[in-house]
Amino acid sequence: MTDKKTGEFEFRLAGIRDVDVLTSLRVELLREMGNIKTAEGVPELENGIRAYFRSHIIKGDFICWVAVSGGGIVATSGLVVIERPPIMGNQKGLEGYIMNIYTRPASRKMGAAAGLMKMIKEHAESAGINMLWLHATPGGRRLYEGQGFTARAEMEKSDPEMNVEMVLYFGGAY
Repeated sequence: MTDKKTGEFEFRLAGIRDVDVLTSLRVELLREMGNIKTAEGVPELENGIRAYFRSHIIKGDFICWVAVSGGGIVATSGLVVIERPPIMGNQKGLEGYIMNIYTRPASRKMGAAAGLMKMIKEHAESAGINMLWLHATPGGRRLYEGQGFTARAEMEKSDPEMNVEMVLYFGGAY
């Protein structure tokens, strides 16, 4: 996938050279979500995140795009490619779990996350991934609905303040 520029942002695939920034952005995301409440254990967590990114970016089962503005990465996204036994409508058996969507506060509401979602969807369609799914925070749900995602019925009944599982199908027989 080639680099793309839209408005203020340049969108590109992340690589090994970006692992430290990706790690930092993931920690920022986890702090905002309330997953990190104190500094205790954060260095070990950062090491684990860094190791995951290094390993899985190289393997190709974690694909990450970033939005760059002002010479730095301001938003990130990730796609975990999952291979299951094929079924009718999904002969490749490929699904994609979208995670790690995060935009730094100063760059929010400017199209970075929407641009990253577009990159993920284009890649998924071209790779034969029939289904994308994610867990949306209440703040991100509108973005994903605008991208064609719908809440799974069983998850819709959950607490509206919680993350909701959302899915987008590309014509598979799910």
